[in-house]
Amino acid sequence: MKINITLCIIICFQLINCTVPKKSSTPDYSVIEQIQIDRENGNISTDDYYTFLTYSVFAQELLPKKYNGKLGQHDATPIIMQIKRAFPTLSQKTQKHLRQWINPLPPKPNKQGVKQ
Repeated sequence: MKINITLCIIICFQLINCTVPKKSSTPDYSVIEQIQIDRENGNISTDDYYTFLTYSVFAQELLPKKYNGKLGQHDATPIIMQIKRAFPTLSQKTQKHLRQWINPLPPKPNKQGVKQ
């Protein structure tokens, strides 16, 4: 008799556990948000940050598995401009790698009459 009651209780708990939706322990961030959070927390370097942003726009398959998630609806233009503005601050190796997707901004023209 005790075995039957114990068995019924175990089955009931298993049914309840199967039907209750489990909440994710991590918030549902987009790939770009994940990359930004990792940069803010110092988990990735500046070069990696801009490389991963570039991948998120042009080559999602190159992103590390950690960032495989929803890309979300985003306009790539602000991301590309952000990368272009940061281009001179990146290492030569990273600049060379990113040039296959990003054309850096041209240098600012000299103003006439201004001595350098």
